[in-house]
Amino acid sequence: MATWTRQVEEDTRLVAIAAQAKQGQLEQECLRSEQEAEVEYFNLTLMKNTADGIWIKVCLDSLTELQQASDHIHECSGCRNSDHGAQGCP
Repeated sequence: MATWTRQVEEDTRLVAIAAQAKQGQLEQECLRSEQEAEVEYFNLTLMKNTADGIWIKVCLDSLTELQQASDHIHECSGCRNSDHGAQGCP
């Protein structure tokens, strides 16, 4: 009887250890999943910000080019309308 009780206690202890190990493993997997999700989110955000940054730069470059073209046209029309002739105009 005592041997049987001892065996049950030992089995119970082993089951508890196994359950704790499984719980620990599941917690680690959950943490790993959360970390991977955070990294994925960070990478996507970085990519989006980079894309936004590129888009903004392209926009600014285009605006700068438009402004320069506008200034150039203005200068040329100014040249034609003044006594200087076509100086500095294409």
